[in-house]
Amino acid sequence: MEDGPGKPDPTGLMVAVQKVEAQQSIQNALPVIYAGDTAADMKTVVAAKAQFPNRQWLAIGILPPHAQKDEAYKADYSAKLKAAGAQTVLKSVRHITEDLLSSLL
Repeated sequence: MEDGPGKPDPTGLMVAVQKVEAQQSIQNALPVIYAGDTAADMKTVVAAKAQFPNRQWLAIGILPPHAQKDEAYKADYSAKLKAAGAQTVLKSVRHITEDLLSSLL
């Protein structure tokens, strides 16, 4: 958590991506898919896109449990995630499927 500046600075995200790529021998041209539940998470992906435009970035908003109890709050929270850069907002990471990713990438 403290390996880089706080969100929305993408430094920590890039360090994590580079570590995974090195450990798994992954080519760096693969898209980065980031799922988060805050506007700061989405803004981090937007900042990463600006700093590293040669990569494909996908920001997926995830509604935290407290935001799913009331429909009005759920709609407001979803709108804030989208305004901050989420391409889509889901109720759970379990809803991230191959079909969804294919449609977003």
